[in-house]
Amino acid sequence: MLGIIWSLLFTVQAQDLNTSKIKPSELLNSELQSLKDQVYIEEMLERYARNAKYVVSGEIIDVRSLGRDKEAELMVDNWYRGDTKMALTVSIPYNAPFVEGEYSSVPGKPIHGYNVIMFLDAQFRVLDGNAIFYMDDEYIWRNKRPTVFLYPNSDREWDSQNPYEDYIVFPEEDLVYWLRKQKEGGWF
Repeated sequence: MLGIIWSLLFTVQAQDLNTSKIKPSELLNSELQSLKDQVYIEEMLERYARNAKYVVSGEIIDVRSLGRDKEAELMVDNWYRGDTKMALTVSIPYNAPFVEGEYSSVPGKPIHGYNVIMFLDAQFRVLDGNAIFYMDDEYIWRNKRPTVFLYPNSDREWDSQNPYEDYIVFPEEDLVYWLRKQKEGGWF
């Protein structure tokens, strides 16, 4: 019960967050992204593209807590893979606790008002509980630690910092490439 009250007190709306005057995407320079991150992104996209039945982008319009799991309502903007409804309820299963340095263990945190891309299985569950990314212009972002906002504009006042220190970032064209290359997951 205390967890539910705590969750209600600290529910954040995207429009309530301060945004940076400099867009973090303006600070991107692919030479600053580590080789380790580049390899990680490629392996992650290959795995998600192989296992996803659906890949969708849209705005989160509602979030509900189901214990450790979450459920989100998504107003769909684009189906990268699949094509069903324009409004969708997705389940976000709990992902084991965060392990420092292991980006795949960052829990997916849906925030009302965020424009996201989600990789989903046949039952509209987010793969691994964290296959949620923020879309900003032509770049796709995910935080490397749970203490960093998914939405990079709200994380800090950007000046000259290197966004790659706190985010994995890749262009939308990389997502499209891997979705074309990998056959959809359909074994469930």
